[in-house]
Amino acid sequence: MLLRPSSILFALCTASSLTALAYEDSKVMPAKIRRVTVRYVSTDISEKTDGGFSAIPLSRPLNKALTFKDIVKGEKDPVRNALTSGFLAAEGFNVGDAVGKFAADVKTRVQVTAPIFTLGVTPSTTLAVAMPVYRMQTVAEVSFQANEMGQRFINSLASDYNNQMASARDAASKLNDAVARLNNKLTENGYRRLENWSGTGMGDLQLVVKNKTFEADGLAIATQGILTAPTGRIDDPDNLLDKGFGDGQWDVAVGGAVEESLGEFVDGLSVSQYARYTNQLPGKRTMRMVTSDETIEVGKERVKYDLGDRVETGAAALLSTTTGWGGSVGYNYSYKGSDRFSVPEVTRVVLERDTIETQHQAEAELVYSGVPAFKRGSIPVPFELKLAYKRQLSSRNMPITHMVQLDTGVFF
Repeated sequence: MLLRPSSILFALCTASSLTALAYEDSKVMPAKIRRVTVRYVSTDISEKTDGGFSAIPLSRPLNKALTFKDIVKGEKDPVRNALTSGFLAAEGFNVGDAVGKFAADVKTRVQVTAPIFTLGVTPSTTLAVAMPVYRMQTVAEVSFQANEMGQRFINSLASDYNNQMASARDAASKLNDAVARLNNKLTENGYRRLENWSGTGMGDLQLVVKNKTFEADGLAIATQGILTAPTGRIDDPDNLLDKGFGDGQWDVAVGGAVEESLGEFVDGLSVSQYARYTNQLPGKRTMRMVTSDETIEVGKERVKYDLGDRVETGAAALLSTTTGWGGSVGYNYSYKGSDRFSVPEVTRVVLERDTIETQHQAEAELVYSGVPAFKRGSIPVPFELKLAYKRQLSSRNMPITHMVQLDTGVFF
């Protein structure tokens, strides 16, 4: 069976950026005011989109047919290999015919808890540091179902003419035990078995600087710089279902937001538009040298790679009131260019295939700020609560996610 480990990992690869896509406004923290926020994001993933924007299950790379060619290839003994090949030819079997099919079900749950510390450095400049902590679980169930061609193969071996009963029993045993044999093949080549996986760990640390560059007549412009450090563990090349909590390289991003007050229509109403560009700097990691013909019996090498740069943009309508209640509705779009790997051509075509990503997302947020109540003396400590729902409208080469996000923050 031909597995594509890179396809399975790619289906999960954007999980480490789940909290990144969101609308931006021009607001900054007052000077010398600090805020500690804990952000919690949760989503379940069972499907991804392909290069044609169509939804496919995460398990698709595992839902592969087992062919006579795979059986012959699995016979490492030269004599048995030759005998099997000769028998297939003599009996008129086509090496491309399937004797059965593997079926799999893969589901992933991603939970992110991100402490965020924010400081008003000056009246116009805010500094923030975020360190996400990931908890992920992947459940994988794999089975095998033989078909009529597989039974015909066994019957041919056991026929009165061929009288190869021992070979027929051996073939039947191998088909009945196909999943175990697949796991044995994986472990023989340094992979872990296909089984449930879970992991917890730090993601990539982010440092954000935001400056309110201009403000006059109800119009405000803010600029932003973001540095992302590769502090998160990257995925294990020996585990098809493992997902790291970072991508292993530095990111530098710049962006800007324009916010315009519509208070003359509705008190506290404003609209915001933003754009951001992220340059993902080159890095190195250990990867399997997969090819289109072989993805299991391959070695590992230290590889130079450069993930595609990302462009994000969007718009939102925001409402804040003197009671502290508010909210927003918005739309976000992101585009990531194709990845590049410094590997031989036969491997590069596999690793770089379907790495362009796009996403359209709608977002709604309900906010309660205790700052007005604190100023009135009604509560002893100012705080803020945010509940957001982010729904993916369409995407390309990305997990299908519909996320719930909860922020709880305290000012001091």
